[in-house]
Amino acid sequence: MTEIYHFNDNAQTEYNQRILLNKTSCFFCEIDKKEILIQCKECEKLFCNGSSQIPKSHIIFHLQKSSHKIISFHPFDKIVDCEKCKDNNIFNLYLLKTSNENKIFCKDHIPNGAEDNAIPFIGENCQIDPKIVPLPITDADLKKLKETNINEMDKRENLIELIMSRIDF
Repeated sequence: MTEIYHFNDNAQTEYNQRILLNKTSCFFCEIDKKEILIQCKECEKLFCNGSSQIPKSHIIFHLQKSSHKIISFHPFDKIVDCEKCKDNNIFNLYLLKTSNENKIFCKDHIPNGAEDNAIPFIGENCQIDPKIVPLPITDADLKKLKETNINEMDKRENLIELIMSRIDF
C-alpha cells in the first residue's frame, strides 16, 4: 500500500469512498454529461474524452495506465467490438462511416476498398476520435478539465488498482 492512502483518516476514507462510488461522471474531472462519457468495462468507471495537464484524454490515460482495453458508450450496455470477430480491444478498432450508420471493425476485418474511410478509435492526439465521442466544450467543463492535475489522476488510478487487487474474480 502506498503512502497516498491513510485509511485510518476518516476524511481520506470518506473521500476515497465518494470517488469510488461515483457512477455518473468522469472519474478524474467529474464532468457529468453522459453523451461525452465512456465506460471502462473492466473497472466500470466513467471517463471523458477531454484532456487536462497531459497530452491524452482521460479515458486513454486510464486505459494505458491500467492496461484495460474494453469500453462502452452511453447507455453503457454494449461493449464496443469488431462486428466480424468480436475483438473488443479498443486499441485495435476502427470506425467505418457508411451512408447511414457506423460500423466497427478491427484492422484485419476492414472491408476491401474501405480502408481510406476507416477512422482509428484512438487518434493521433491520444484521444478517441471526436467524431466518435465528443470533447467537453462548455466553459464549466473546460474549467473542470483545467483544474484536474496529473497527481490527482495518479492517486485515483492507484485507488482503482488497490480496490481491483482486493476483488477476487
